[in-house]
Amino acid sequence: MSTPSRPLAQIVHSTTGRVRFRFSEQRGDAAFFDTLATSLARLGSVLETRVSSHTGSVLVLHTGDLQQLVTAAQKRGLFEVGAPPPPVASARRLRDAIDSIDDRVAKSTGETLSVGKLLFLGLLGAGIFQTKQGHLLPAGMTLFKHALEIIDWVAEREPSNSQRRA
Repeated sequence: MSTPSRPLAQIVHSTTGRVRFRFSEQRGDAAFFDTLATSLARLGSVLETRVSSHTGSVLVLHTGDLQQLVTAAQKRGLFEVGAPPPPVASARRLRDAIDSIDDRVAKSTGETLSVGKLLFLGLLGAGIFQTKQGHLLPAGMTLFKHALEIIDWVAEREPSNSQRRA
């Protein structure tokens, strides 16, 4: 458990030799992050630190084991590591929101347009723009590929001509 003198960090991402900590409560406190970077640099396994008070994060490049780094930081009283916060919006809630918007767009356009069709048109237009700028490969083709994937998705999920939305 965190004490008032020890900030709470969440490990946002880690891979061998690299870890990103998030300090939500200290976000915006440049002095805190400068002091933390200096203190972390004193740990033997830390090669480099990159801090962002704007995002409340610290990227640490290190040697050795992550747990050893965390233990050393905790022993020096730099911070405690807690569980990451729960996601703000689940995939289910996001899908429900997109479906709701899709229904409103379809109903307001007499079933002519949908979110998927608008996305297809946007990707197609962006692909044409990239091609006209001389960037057919890879930018234009990538956008065209995604546009075709979206229109396939639209065809699979939208009701056929004989069906109507509820």
